[in-house]
Amino acid sequence: MSEREQRILHELIKSREAIRRKALMLKRGRDETERMVTETFKPIINPINKLVTLNEEKSPHVNKKKKLEQQTVKTDQNLKVEDSENVQTLKLENIKEESSISKENTDQVTEDEEEGAAAWTPKVEDKMITDYLNLVKMQSNELDKLYGVRLENDKYHLGKSSISIDGDKVYIGNEQYIKSKSLLELLFKKNPDLKYITNTEMRVYEKILDSTNVHRKRFADDGDLRKCNSNKFDNIIEPLFKTGSGILPRYKVVKRGYGLLPRYKVAKSHGSLKDFVYWNDPNELVDRLRLLVAERSAGNNAHDNEITSITEELREDGYIY
Repeated sequence: MSEREQRILHELIKSREAIRRKALMLKRGRDETERMVTETFKPIINPINKLVTLNEEKSPHVNKKKKLEQQTVKTDQNLKVEDSENVQTLKLENIKEESSISKENTDQVTEDEEEGAAAWTPKVEDKMITDYLNLVKMQSNELDKLYGVRLENDKYHLGKSSISIDGDKVYIGNEQYIKSKSLLELLFKKNPDLKYITNTEMRVYEKILDSTNVHRKRFADDGDLRKCNSNKFDNIIEPLFKTGSGILPRYKVVKRGYGLLPRYKVAKSHGSLKDFVYWNDPNELVDRLRLLVAERSAGNNAHDNEITSITEELREDGYIY
């Protein structure tokens, strides 16, 4: 054997010994870890094993067999010994029992199917309510997100009041109303279908608006009207609150007082005074805000209050957050 081969053989032997020592160390380390875990959790494992053993010893062995399987059937040899009449009688009794059992099972299955169908098939009214509530959950484009029902903390609200529907009643705050297609259209839809809406429902909707203040800013009794360029506001809400330009009831409209224009500067129409008309177009407000911010950047700090007011107005109307 050459010197080179001897050197290679020697290296192989050294490598084998090193691998063997490493394997033994790993094995001993694993054994040591298992032993330490066993000793650590021994106070917990032993009582549990004893409880399992006691439960298995105490629990009786239960053989569950069907009633039909427990019935003993005679062998063919025994049947041959008996009379032919007994054989026929036995067969008739078995046939009657099987027919009665199958009939009972069929009736029970039919009843279960009918009960299941009644439980899972939604009523027409419930389906209609579900369709409207899904508008809120899915935030559909058909939903009136300004004057309609909203979802907060897994509860439905309309303005400052909670709303729920039970049977043929709609509960809003402490009041209850008769549920109808037209009322649900007014409460949920951004563009209600006018063919469903009657004068009676309009009066009910006006009462709901007064009680919830959903059409007023901050849902406050004295809040300004939340105006919006929409068909619902123009055709339904605004006509209901024509008095005082739709801002306050007639008895709350201020005609005189400190800070108002003199009487000769107030325009008259048909012998009556006009209320002040404030900007409500978001484009005009944004243009005005841009101008005021530019003036403040130029060093004019006299418009901070107006900037704050316009910002709050846009935030309340949902144009900024």
